[in-house]
Amino acid sequence: MKRFLYFFVLAVILLPSNGIVFAQEQDIISFGVQYQPQIFSGNGIQVEWERRSLSATPSLILSAACSDGVSIRDMFGLTCTYASDAHSAGINVSKRTKQSGVVENTTSAPLKITFILTAGSEQSQEVITVLPAGYEEIIPSGAFVKTASDSAVYYVNEDKTLSVIPHESVYFSYGYKDFSQVKVATLSGFLKTTPVAFPEGSLFRGTQQSIGEKDASAVFVVEEGKLRPIVSSEVYQSIYSDPQWSRVAWIPDDLLSKFNYPIGENWTSSSAPPVGTILQDAETYYRVEKENGVYIKKKLSNTKEELTNNKIPIAQALQLSVFGTNLSDGSELKNFLVTPTPATISDTQHTPIDSVNNGTLTIIAPKTDDIFGVGLRETVRWQFANLKEPAVNIKLTNSENEEFSLGSVSVLESETKEQEATFVIDVALGTYSLSVCNGAMCDVQENITVTSKSDALSADLNIKDVTGIQENYLQDEEINVYFTLDFNDQIKDYAPFWETNVYAQFNSSGTVINKTFGTYNVDTGRWEIQIHAPATSSGQMDLEIVGFCTGSPTHCEDAGTAAEARNSTRVEIISTDLVFVSPVSNAQWARGANHTVEWTGGRGDTSLIYLESVTYPGSRMLLSEGNAFNGGHGWDILSDAPIGVYEILVELRKEGSFLESHRSDPFSIIGTGAVGIFPVKGDQLKHGQGYSITWPYWFIGDSQTTVTIRLNRDGTEYSSLVSKIGNSGLYEWTVPFSVTTGPSYSINISPENSTKGIIYTSEFDILP
Repeated sequence: MKRFLYFFVLAVILLPSNGIVFAQEQDIISFGVQYQPQIFSGNGIQVEWERRSLSATPSLILSAACSDGVSIRDMFGLTCTYASDAHSAGINVSKRTKQSGVVENTTSAPLKITFILTAGSEQSQEVITVLPAGYEEIIPSGAFVKTASDSAVYYVNEDKTLSVIPHESVYFSYGYKDFSQVKVATLSGFLKTTPVAFPEGSLFRGTQQSIGEKDASAVFVVEEGKLRPIVSSEVYQSIYSDPQWSRVAWIPDDLLSKFNYPIGENWTSSSAPPVGTILQDAETYYRVEKENGVYIKKKLSNTKEELTNNKIPIAQALQLSVFGTNLSDGSELKNFLVTPTPATISDTQHTPIDSVNNGTLTIIAPKTDDIFGVGLRETVRWQFANLKEPAVNIKLTNSENEEFSLGSVSVLESETKEQEATFVIDVALGTYSLSVCNGAMCDVQENITVTSKSDALSADLNIKDVTGIQENYLQDEEINVYFTLDFNDQIKDYAPFWETNVYAQFNSSGTVINKTFGTYNVDTGRWEIQIHAPATSSGQMDLEIVGFCTGSPTHCEDAGTAAEARNSTRVEIISTDLVFVSPVSNAQWARGANHTVEWTGGRGDTSLIYLESVTYPGSRMLLSEGNAFNGGHGWDILSDAPIGVYEILVELRKEGSFLESHRSDPFSIIGTGAVGIFPVKGDQLKHGQGYSITWPYWFIGDSQTTVTIRLNRDGTEYSSLVSKIGNSGLYEWTVPFSVTTGPSYSINISPENSTKGIIYTSEFDILP
């Protein structure tokens, strides 16, 4: 998909001079929010300018001075002028306000294009850097930059605008210790937006004055975009225990006066710190958050070193013990970062100079690249103010400069200052410019395509305002898509019984999967489709939404045989096949060590993790429950864990119900000392002799658990030895003479009031 780059140049008439002047100040030349001074080769670019005066002007010429290796195409005849060319080539854009095309860079290095607007002896220009395809951006988002000649430091926002760092305290409030992060760069052409704000939880005060009619010594805390005055020094000290007030940044008054944060309620609480505060419990750190009006704490899951690297101010952490009893736990924050964001400030805004008569005339509809249909009624809509003539004249002009009048409309005398008129289109197929004029004052909309009735009606069937689509889905995941199907009212005029329907489908390299039709919600006026992600396919594919004509073929043909709208979104389908990452086959995990049971894939919402013994068949222990369906579990293997071969069993559940289970490859628990369970395989127990049956009590419960001990033979119960005894891990047993001698005996220890686990010893022999 092409990304378009925009820049806007405001052309201004300064009376009584008849010339057009392009001022170089920021208040005259401004850039749209989509403007980027850098663009990748092969992407679309759109040059836009706005005329604040609509009276007669000299010819306006657009040209492009290019570095060798850069070219322009599909730009209405505009081509590059190179240093070796004898003269500068350009196109007349006097009747236009924008021009689009595609730029190419055939080299491996960034190159420049300078777009130049020339009116008489005056010029205005903007420089664009064209990056080779796949080239790493020169100035990435998230960087701190400055020019070689200026001390001002800027932050590069995600949209490639620049936010100045208004004071060093703002910079340091994001955890930086020095200015080593700041890089020198050329910043010409970047759009500057509002300065960087303080992060949540910041504390500051003015120098000689304050804001919100507060005392100059008032301390404010930034919380949820508001400034909350801390009501007293006692409240401040009860929270921060900071007799030197070292946490508070002193801000210059001229900067403080520009902050336009809304003033929030006074901070009066001593029992909970503000949002953004870091809390510490030994080596564990938390961040105070606010959800549904309630203060909570969220664990920062990274290590102390990682938090420091992420600029989290753990050195200023407050002790959790002071506030912990008042704050419930929220979800963990993984790899948490505090990213600089632009502030809302009040500042002087420059206003471009309008023509002396202050008359304005602006076309609202149609837009550039809109379509008119021959024989159809099309609407032209415009806004106006202070028009001198009693009527506006509307016309189409083709590429040969032939003019076709659509009509004349009297200017309304109303406060609305917006007007529209409908015309039947009767011109040849082709591309036109649309002009709306009041005397010499005109506004022009370029690239209006006049096409056949059927194609025009088809083009006016659009899928809009799509919601509910994400970047990726699990296999067989339920997806709810909502959208509006918008079509031209003229369709109803030409086909009274013309109706629409919609469906969604996945398209994987031409293979259609799960085609599902939608329903229309009368209450919301939107279409709804509930579709499932492919159950057996994975990888990238297109989620397509299609709106189309229904009813009799005749009715659809009347409205246009191609009356169909499509919307396509590239999504990733993630396989739910559960694959163990750890343990790997034949791994050896030592007693007393920490290991992680980990897997990818899976489905449902929760999982149970069991340890099952191969050495002691039938023995199993619940390691963990309530886990996410995908991920894993950290496990501290106890020092008396039974030595032997094991497998991990993961049970996946959804809303409490079992879905499926998956078993890992065998691995071993190794160590020295006692095996952990008696009897062991091959032991020989004799009639009349006493033995100590042992087991790790934690394997099946705790000290409050009671157990039943049974003697089994060949996998079935032979006799019950004892019931409802404490889970001590030890039972003294004398082999009765009544027990038949022979092999294939084992001991089973089963809990009576716990579901954690069960133990079977290895098989042993009983001798006379």
